[in-house]
Amino acid sequence: MCGEFTPPSVVYGVVYDRNRRGVADQGVSETWVCRAVVTDDTLTVDRCAPVEDWFDDPESPDTTASSSSDAPDGRLPLTTFLADLPPTAAAGIDFPFGLPERVVAEDTWTEFLRTLPTWCTSPADLRWRCERRVRLVDGSSDIRVRATDAPLSALSPFDDRIVASTFFGLRDVLRPLVLTDRVRVPPMTVPQSDRPFVIEVYPAGTLVDLELFSDDSDEASDPVRREATVDGLAEAADCVLDVDRTAHERIVGDDAALESLVAAYAVYRNTRTAASLRVSDPRRHIEGQVFV
Repeated sequence: MCGEFTPPSVVYGVVYDRNRRGVADQGVSETWVCRAVVTDDTLTVDRCAPVEDWFDDPESPDTTASSSSDAPDGRLPLTTFLADLPPTAAAGIDFPFGLPERVVAEDTWTEFLRTLPTWCTSPADLRWRCERRVRLVDGSSDIRVRATDAPLSALSPFDDRIVASTFFGLRDVLRPLVLTDRVRVPPMTVPQSDRPFVIEVYPAGTLVDLELFSDDSDEASDPVRREATVDGLAEAADCVLDVDRTAHERIVGDDAALESLVAAYAVYRNTRTAASLRVSDPRRHIEGQVFV
């Protein structure tokens, strides 16, 4: 993949704008970012906060950006944040990075991103065009999901519940970063030593893999349950997980904050070697790959 590959020394987990998934208080961004520093076999979580708060942090990647962006949902702050990550960093974000191959007309993922704004103009338009393409191809339900989604029982990228995250994430977050070559996105674009890289993660899938997932929504929203999940993650992790006290308080106080911690761990466990980022299925170079 890349002879000069070096594991990142800092990883970020991003839970993208939960308000686009039907959460209350519309208009208030809930894009959370969790940072963890890698030293030897230890993962030290030193900050967890909404993305806008990072721009008030003198140690954040961009100290000149402002949280007064015209984008109320945090899309532009997130794009700016990721663009200014150092080459030694990697980030994981939890929205679909692509569409099913048979829905995509372009030959490469980068070209798909380039032409996306001319193909659809809104989440509803994206869903309509994808459904139309499905019907034209063969109409079967199996082409509504990507190869990477099926083993995880994940939703289709253009399912009503997540199509807004897919559309805005692809158009407003990934597209400008990829077309300006500010980040690399394996397996679709090859990691490079002088660029940070970004991968798609799925915190619920990571928790399932670690046997820590609970589908009891009442229990999952309880701080006691979140505390137990943090403890379980520390026990199951293939490293020493050290969480700063302030970050710990944020994580046990909010579901999105907890998911951003799990996302950061997923980045860590999937970026120790170049081999862990490789995929053999050519479909995934168009559709994307979820790293749990």
